[in-house]
Amino acid sequence: MIFPRNNTIDIAKGIGITLVVLGHNWITLNDRGTLFRIIFSFHMPLFFFTSGIFLKEVEPLKPFVLAKVDSLLKPYLVVLVFVAIGDMLFHQPLWVKHLFGIAYGTGITLSWEALWFLPHLFITLIFSRLILNITAKFNYKLMWRIAIATCMLIIGATFIDLFWLVDLSNFSFKNIIFDKMKYLPGLPFSLDLLWVSSAYVVMGFLLRQAIESLRFNSLIFFIAILTFATLHYYFHKTIDLNLRVYGNVPISSLKAILGIYIVISIAKLLNTFTIPKKILAYLGANSLFILIFHGPLQLAAFDLLSLLGRVDYLNGLLAFLISTFMPMLLLERLNIAPPPLLGSDNVLLVNVLVVMLTRPAELKIA
Repeated sequence: MIFPRNNTIDIAKGIGITLVVLGHNWITLNDRGTLFRIIFSFHMPLFFFTSGIFLKEVEPLKPFVLAKVDSLLKPYLVVLVFVAIGDMLFHQPLWVKHLFGIAYGTGITLSWEALWFLPHLFITLIFSRLILNITAKFNYKLMWRIAIATCMLIIGATFIDLFWLVDLSNFSFKNIIFDKMKYLPGLPFSLDLLWVSSAYVVMGFLLRQAIESLRFNSLIFFIAILTFATLHYYFHKTIDLNLRVYGNVPISSLKAILGIYIVISIAKLLNTFTIPKKILAYLGANSLFILIFHGPLQLAAFDLLSLLGRVDYLNGLLAFLISTFMPMLLLERLNIAPPPLLGSDNVLLVNVLVVMLTRPAELKIA
């Protein structure tokens, strides 16, 4: 059974993508204080969890992979190839470095760091699809499947930094492949995160019926908030998958699960209010587009606003709003009929990138 798209999950994703943008904002990163620790305790697990909700019980692997190539790898390649071309035209870096970074696909090898999520989500969904197909074939009960996902999470989180920043000084190939990098930037497409991210995707799938039937419960919501706040106060643990950080495994996992429940509960509540429902559901339905463009837009907006006045918190707030809603304006304005080979999303990406890359002095995209 597959669940159709619904407002609640889109609202939850809308909340999630606003947290992603805010997590990359000067206000949050300046002191990496309370707001940073709250956001970075659950926002990425939330995205993987919601990605699992719409998976089918069983699905042939080939059409599934082809569909994910189209929806995830195509935008990834289109964006980064255009960014690389623009960078080489205006800044003349080594083209080999760009091509390697795109092929390797981890955050620190990419010029637009946030795009590490796309190739990783691609392999995560495929791996999760395999796990679900196999466990369905052998008729594993729900509790056994949850136990498998839990074991995956524990193993993956415990060894999350196994391949992160490994010293390459003793390897002769490093100057050819890694340029001046002295340390291994994780595995290609962040394969070293696969156990963690897939665990959250599988859990999202397994709990999809419970999420679908969930109703906002003020008592449980209050207990979840209180528990989350208590854990946050006593344990300053965060999750930053891009940098291979996963605090204390049981504490960080519990905070992530509580954060997911809190966001989905808020989404259920907001689903009864017309204006926030429409705004957040729209952001959630188009979260991929915001994810791609928020980084350079937010950096450029903050830099330009700082030239007008050093009111950093106001500049940070305005940069947050610009980088959240500007992609939506571009989406509405540039959504044109595409040639069949690219698809509408990728033609749209090309149009936006042409505009951005032909104005490097204004946008300061490196």
